[in-house]
Amino acid sequence: MRTAALAALGGCAGAKALPDLKQALASKSPRQRVAALDGLAELPRVTEATRLIENALKEVEPEVLAAAVRAVAAQHLTGRSTEVAALLEHRSVEVRLACAGR
Repeated sequence: MRTAALAALGGCAGAKALPDLKQALASKSPRQRVAALDGLAELPRVTEATRLIENALKEVEPEVLAAAVRAVAAQHLTGRSTEVAALLEHRSVEVRLACAGR
């Protein structure tokens, strides 16, 4: 699935998009994983989506980690604020900017 379609899928299909977003999140492609997280960020709050976003905070690819931080913010996952705050010291500028809400 194209990355733009994945990113929009959460907002359009809601929780029905979870299987496709979950599959894209398992992709080897960082771009696919970023798009999946962008889609998850647009979903209404669903337990499985929350779990997938929280797990993505362990991602090693900076662009994917930054997308996970943005998804945490979009979903208002305040229980993860300590983890996000710790990422303000990350080596990647992209991750640090995501933590700062930019």
